Amino acid sequence: MNVFIQGWKTVQISFWNIVLFEVLMKLCALLLVIPIFSILITSFQFPTLLGFGLFLTLIVFFTSAVLLMLLVYGEKKYRVSIGWAIRSAFSIVGHLIPYAILVYGWYVMTLLILSLLGGTSFFLPFMTIPPFIMNDLLHSGGGLLVFIIAYLVLFFLMIRYVFVFPMIVLDRKTFWQATRESSILVKKNRKILFKKGLSILFFMLFIFVFIKSISFFSYWLTTLTEQKLWSSLAISVQAQLVYAGSFLLTPFYLAILIHLYREISGVPTVVQDDITRKEKRWSPFFHKHVYKLMIAYLLVIITITGYVSSISGPLPDDNDRPIIMAHRGYLGVENTIEAIQNSIDAKAEYVEIDVMQTKDKELVVIHDNHLERLAGVDLHVHEATLEELQQLTLSVGSFTGKISTLKEVIQYAKGKIKLNIEIKLHGHEDKEAVVTRLIQLINENELQQVSIIQSSHHTIVRKIKNADPNLQVGYITFASQTKLKELPGDFFVVEEYSLKPSQLVEAKKLNKPVYVWTVNLPDQAYLLSNMGVDAIITDYPPLVYLAHHDKLEENIRYNPFQITTKIAKSIQTWLFL
Repeated sequence: MNVFIQGWKTVQISFWNIVLFEVLMKLCALLLVIPIFSILITSFQFPTLLGFGLFLTLIVFFTSAVLLMLLVYGEKKYRVSIGWAIRSAFSIVGHLIPYAILVYGWYVMTLLILSLLGGTSFFLPFMTIPPFIMNDLLHSGGGLLVFIIAYLVLFFLMIRYVFVFPMIVLDRKTFWQATRESSILVKKNRKILFKKGLSILFFMLFIFVFIKSISFFSYWLTTLTEQKLWSSLAISVQAQLVYAGSFLLTPFYLAILIHLYREISGVPTVVQDDITRKEKRWSPFFHKHVYKLMIAYLLVIITITGYVSSISGPLPDDNDRPIIMAHRGYLGVENTIEAIQNSIDAKAEYVEIDVMQTKDKELVVIHDNHLERLAGVDLHVHEATLEELQQLTLSVGSFTGKISTLKEVIQYAKGKIKLNIEIKLHGHEDKEAVVTRLIQLINENELQQVSIIQSSHHTIVRKIKNADPNLQVGYITFASQTKLKELPGDFFVVEEYSLKPSQLVEAKKLNKPVYVWTVNLPDQAYLLSNMGVDAIITDYPPLVYLAHHDKLEENIRYNPFQITTKIAKSIQTWLFL
C-alpha cells in the first residue's frame, strides 16, 4: 500500500504541470494524429501503416518520458518547465532511432496489449485477432491452452523488462543496456516484485472494473427513460469522469513505477545541471483547492449539458446507430424459437436465421447440414424428413430446443421482430422449389417490408430477385472481395475480419448497404459504427447497444474537436471516391 500512497503524493505535487502537458498532447492527437491516421488506414498500405505504427511508438515513448521527468523532478521541488521536459524527451528519443525502435515498438505494444487485456491495441485498433479465429481458439481445449500460454509468455516478458523505460529516461542508459540490467534486477528481487506486482495487478483490475461499472451504470440509466435530459446527463457525467480519470491514471502508474524502481535498485535520481531548486511551483490556491476545482468543473459541465439537452438534446438521433441483428438468435440453441424470443427481449431489430431444405422439400430453420454438433446424431438435413428432424432435441450447454419450420418461425416472429433469412445450400436441394416456397411464405404473411434475404450463392440471389424484384436480397461476400458492382444483390454482407474501408466507400458509391458479421466485442462494434456500416450481426445484441452508448459518450467528450473528424472524412472522400 505504501507504493500507492507515494505514487499519489507524487502525482499531486506535479498535478498542474501534468494536466497542462496532457491537454497539449490530447489537442495534438485530436487535431493531427487521429485525422492523419484516419486517412492512412483507408489506404491500408502496409509499409505506410508500419511507418505510422513506428511513429506512434515514438509518441508513446515521448509522452511517457515527459510525464516521468515532470513527476520525478517535481517531487524533488526542482524547477522543471514543460518545455525543458519536452526537449529532454526529444534527446532521449534520438537514441532509439534507428536500431532499437523496432524492439522498443514491440515492447510498447506488448505493454498496451496486456494493459487492455483484450488482444487489441489502443493506438492500432485494427491490429487484433479476427473474431472467428478467437472463437475457434477459445472453444477448443488446445486453442485455449495456446492462448493462455501466449499471454503468460507476454506477461513474463513484460515483468522481466518492466524497468527498461525508467532506466532509459532517468539513468540515460541505452535500450540494450536497460534491457539487460532490467532482467538482472528483476531476477534478483523476484520475491519482492511478486508481492508488489500482485497488489498492483489487483489495483489495475479494480480500476478496470470501476471504469466499466461507470459505463454500464450510465447505459442502464439511459434505458430507464426516453427523456433526453436524463439520458444526456448520464452520458455526460460518464464522459467527464472517464476523461478526467484519463489525465491521472497514466501519471499514477508511472509514479508507482518510479517508486518501485527506486526501492528495488537503490539508484538515486540524477539531477540535471540546468535545473534549479524551488519551493513553490504553482499558486497555493490551486494546490489547496484541487478537488474543489474538479468538482466545480464537473458541475458546470452537467449544468451546460442539462440546459442544452432541454432545448435540443446533445444526443445524436438513434438512426445514427447501425441496425442490430441477432446472429441465429440470442441466449439459446441457435435458430430455435427460444433464441428468437430472447432476441426480441434484447431489443434486436432483426434476427438472422438459416434455412435449409429437407428430404421431403420442407424448409427448416437450421445452420448445420450435419447434425452431430447440435443433436449428437450422425444425420444430415438432406437425408431426413421434417417429421424425423422434429423428433430430435438440440442442445448447447444448458440450453435445449427443437428444429422449427420456416413457416413456424415466420408466424412466431411476425409483428415482434424482423427477419433476415439466409438461404443455405447443402448440394442436394431443389433450388427452384426453395425459391418458390420461400417467396410463397413471405407473400402469404405479408413480410415483404419486414424481412430481407441473404445468401452466399450467386444463383440463389439472382433467382429470388428474378422471381420477385421487390424483395430485398443480399449477397454474402467472400473474404475482401472488391469490384462490388459486378456482384448481385441489394446489399452486401461482409465478415468482420475481412472488411476494408475501400469496400465501404465502393458500396456507398453504389448506394448499397453493408452488413457486417459476426461482431461480438463492444470495441469492434464501436469501430464499425464509426466507420459507417449499416448493420451489425452479433451473438450479443446488448453489447452493440453498449458500444453505441460509448460512441455517444465520446461524441460529448470530444464534441469541440469534431471538426477535425469531418475534415478528415472530407479528405478521404476526395482521395478515394
